[in-house]
Amino acid sequence: MNQLLTEISTFVSLPLPVISTGVTCFMILTYISSIFSPNIISNWSLSPNSLLSGNTTSLTTFPLIHVNFLHLLSNIIVLYHPLSQFENSHGSLHTALLLNTLGAITGIAFTIISLILNYIGIESDDSLNVSILGSSGWAFTFLTINCCYNSINNPYTTIYNTHYNVPTIFLPLIYLIISFILVPSSSFLGHFVSIILGVLIFKNYIAFLAIPPFNLLGKIENLNIFKYSIESIFPIELFKWTWENDVKEIRYQLTDFNNPNPILPTHNEQNSGEKLGTNKNL
Repeated sequence: MNQLLTEISTFVSLPLPVISTGVTCFMILTYISSIFSPNIISNWSLSPNSLLSGNTTSLTTFPLIHVNFLHLLSNIIVLYHPLSQFENSHGSLHTALLLNTLGAITGIAFTIISLILNYIGIESDDSLNVSILGSSGWAFTFLTINCCYNSINNPYTTIYNTHYNVPTIFLPLIYLIISFILVPSSSFLGHFVSIILGVLIFKNYIAFLAIPPFNLLGKIENLNIFKYSIESIFPIELFKWTWENDVKEIRYQLTDFNNPNPILPTHNEQNSGEKLGTNKNL
């Protein structure tokens, strides 16, 4: 067993953070399921009209589905590293709640902005049927958080071992522009909103939305049944659960993040068909 763990550790860094790894595995399983049941894409994606019609569950589900394997793979590659760092530094249960909060905020903001643009005549009624799906919004948010932390100790970052240096804090905007150029159908507005959310999280302005009052997260983790479940399901040799009591005093004060990786874009889909949309909004 120890030899097997040693061999695995040569390919991945053990132990693996529970939430980051779990979300990644769930997205993979969801993608495989969507191949056999394409309705998952239309049912789990989010559009302004679907949200207004009462499909509130899409606020949670739309980041978990992807339209093709490249879409899934690119998001996993970009998201896993910064999300893992955040979980290890800020707590596993807190990270899970924050992911859900980010999905809700992004979906609501997307709907409100789309309604405003439609009302003032910039967008047509068809734009209210444009769906968002994919986890690159999460990736932009956690990439931004990492860049904000990195900028404290490393104000400038060298681009790909060249002599060109750019302010570290502006890296998410550079990745945003690159993703928009490479894939014009990507969600420029949605990604920009995600960058703003990353800055607000770094500044600790959104933390209260993901941290219940009265130390509720710590009380949940202190329940014997919760501790027993975590320790039974996730072997400590393979998985790491970052406990609330270990990080709550230093959360949003850490500056030891590594340099983040580039970001790749998300995709849009029209509710009326299975084709990818070319609308540039989220």
